[in-house]
Amino acid sequence: MVRLGRSRGRRTGLLLAATLVALLLAATQAAAAAMRDLGTLGGANSSGAAINSLGQVTGSAATASGDDHPFRWTSRGGMQDLGTLGGADGAGRVINDLGQIAGISQTANGDAYHAFRWTAFGGMHDLGTLGGAASYVGPPPGAEGNSLFAMNRLGQIAGTSQTADGSYHAFRWTPLAGMRDLGTLGGANSYGISINDLGQVTGYSETADGSYHAFRWTRSGGMQDLGTFGGATSYGEAIDDLGQVVGEAQTAGGSYNAFRWTPSGGLQDLGTLGEPTSYGEAINDFGDVTGFVEQAEVETAFKWTPSGGMQALGTPQDLSTLPGLPSSFGVAINDLGQVAGNVFADFGEVERAFRWTAGGGTQDLGTLDPANSLARSEAGSINIFGEVTGSAETASGSQHAFLWSP
Repeated sequence: MVRLGRSRGRRTGLLLAATLVALLLAATQAAAAAMRDLGTLGGANSSGAAINSLGQVTGSAATASGDDHPFRWTSRGGMQDLGTLGGADGAGRVINDLGQIAGISQTANGDAYHAFRWTAFGGMHDLGTLGGAASYVGPPPGAEGNSLFAMNRLGQIAGTSQTADGSYHAFRWTPLAGMRDLGTLGGANSYGISINDLGQVTGYSETADGSYHAFRWTRSGGMQDLGTFGGATSYGEAIDDLGQVVGEAQTAGGSYNAFRWTPSGGLQDLGTLGEPTSYGEAINDFGDVTGFVEQAEVETAFKWTPSGGMQALGTPQDLSTLPGLPSSFGVAINDLGQVAGNVFADFGEVERAFRWTAGGGTQDLGTLDPANSLARSEAGSINIFGEVTGSAETASGSQHAFLWSP
């Protein structure tokens, strides 16, 4: 995700750059969109987790021995095995525009995972822990949130580490200062999810009464409770370079509504399109948000903008006639306002990655087995050029990382 500084000049410059990118993309749309198989590291499966503006991808891939290793894929070099911290398995979670990768790896001591940062010149660096056994880029497995926005362009990382007493604390890691414990809001645990280019972190923390609240952490102000909509719980999912946070907060009635928090306006309810609940998943540097609204077992992806409010993104035309009510989820949004997400149709039998644009609507990105109408694909990330990575089913039935280009 391209990020902004605080000045109006940088914001205006990025707006002009984003407009130029849009014009360049429009001028080259004569070329057919294509999904490219990124292969594996000798095993059966692989999955793309994140993509930078250079089209470089990170994720995890199976080796010939059956272990999963983090990788970096480039158009010139193909898929590169990044190795591990001495254990069997690992995975790349996020990649910045310098080609630096943050992820997790098992260590030589056994099953414990440690967060790492990989660079082309320094290789894989163990970020350590806060005194406990394990650390993670973003949240630990099974916790709310994802790690797509857990590293900034400076190589600073947000995550979660076990402490000596076995609790989890949010951390910020920097190349100069190492891992810093961000504390909690009065409870035992906190989780670091996303970091912006100013080094501000969002996530969620246990409070003194045992509930979890979204927070924003800054060097000058420490951990700030972002509150709720009258209920017990809220979660911070992503933060942009203006310090705006997106997530979801519980209402007095117990449902969750997507929110955008700003330093000047506080917690803003983004609405639900008339449905009971909504969840904010990602934000770009213009304050545009994506996520999904939920009604019973059916979810609908949305895009929210400060000027236009919330709109449903719909279903790709080729999937709209399948049986059952389709569900869709927005997972990432770039600075052109393009959304990557996933749609489930035919009572969940079909899962497809999609890209939504203002001019083209919701587009099915297909799979790596075009002859199989039931083949699956899943989007994970989108860059400023509208390129998407994720995983897709092949003709052999395995899952491979892909790069989809417009």
